[in-house]
Amino acid sequence: MFYFKDGSLNIILDDGGDLTNLIHTKYPQLLTSIQSISEETMTGVHNLYKMMANGILKVPAISVNDSVTKIKFDNLYGCWESLRDGIKWAINVIISGKVMEVAGGEIEPINALQAAMESYEMTTMDKACKEGNIFVTTTGCVDIIPGQHFEQKKDDVIIRNTEHFDGKWLSESTVEKVAFA
Repeated sequence: MFYFKDGSLNIILDDGGDLTNLIHTKYPQLLTSIQSISEETMTGVHNLYKMMANGILKVPAISVNDSVTKIKFDNLYGCWESLRDGIKWAINVIISGKVMEVAGGEIEPINALQAAMESYEMTTMDKACKEGNIFVTTTGCVDIIPGQHFEQKKDDVIIRNTEHFDGKWLSESTVEKVAFA
């Protein structure tokens, strides 16, 4: 960990909660000068809520994800572009002609309307699991795509998590039921 010689940091700019956890657990002496935490991801925000509930969070925090510009621009355009590029470059596959299913998070009415206006279909995983070629989870939480849905998928589907996650995003029961090659 690198920081100024006098140790005076004034803000944590975090993306997933790792830096917040690291400073709270390994470098708590730095918290005396830190005035706030700015968190980028929903996973990190969930971590902040857990820390607050357990009395561990020692400084005020703000969720950048609550910002309209973050939601309407970075999440929509930035994540989408990096998601497609990541899949294409990592496994050398053409995205064109494939059905991509994006799963996770709460269905917020305005976002659902915006998706519908852009010709995206809102559906349940019961239906999506049989139709998709590419599945993307967006929360980093366990069982966004439960084991029974993995069993109903087509062969050779691509599964990707686009949100930060700390630990396994597939439950042990899912891993035991489904053979991953």
